[in-house]
Amino acid sequence: MKDVEKTWHSIEKSRPVRNLGASLNRWGHSQEMKDLEALDKKFMSTPRGKRMAREIGDVFKHLDDSVYHNKAGLQIDNKALETLDDEVNDVEDEFKSFKKSKWNKIYETAMQKVFSNKQAHSVERRAKAFKASPQGKALHKEMKELGETLKKNVKISDIKRFDEEDIESAEDMLKITTT
Repeated sequence: MKDVEKTWHSIEKSRPVRNLGASLNRWGHSQEMKDLEALDKKFMSTPRGKRMAREIGDVFKHLDDSVYHNKAGLQIDNKALETLDDEVNDVEDEFKSFKKSKWNKIYETAMQKVFSNKQAHSVERRAKAFKASPQGKALHKEMKELGETLKKNVKISDIKRFDEEDIESAEDMLKITTT
């Protein structure tokens, strides 16, 4: 992580980074983006929007309450995973409901405009230029090494494994009979 940070500090004022940043800034202030922000505000004032925000907030609150860092690393209590799963399922249900609502089509139209305006095309061009630049290649190299290090060194432990008895017990609970 320190190598990524060091590389970033060495390139953050370079022309490719400045150009990409300026394009992102212009895109973020485009009329289409302002229209999307207004749509968000309108949606969030509806009962559906408030419910969705509340459900998403519940996931983050549960993560804040359940994930902790100690000498062993980043940890979450297995008992907390069940509640977290419930909260994530609530969010999934809200998104499924959203997909069937009038809001889905309205958002699709707004997003299509945001990602097809001239500022979005400028971001795409500048991102490609950054990726091909020595600065982009240096950052990519460090990010790749970080990913490989995380994959090699981060371990997930203490996960309950299901045995045959657990599976049979679950099957018994799920049996449905018809008369």
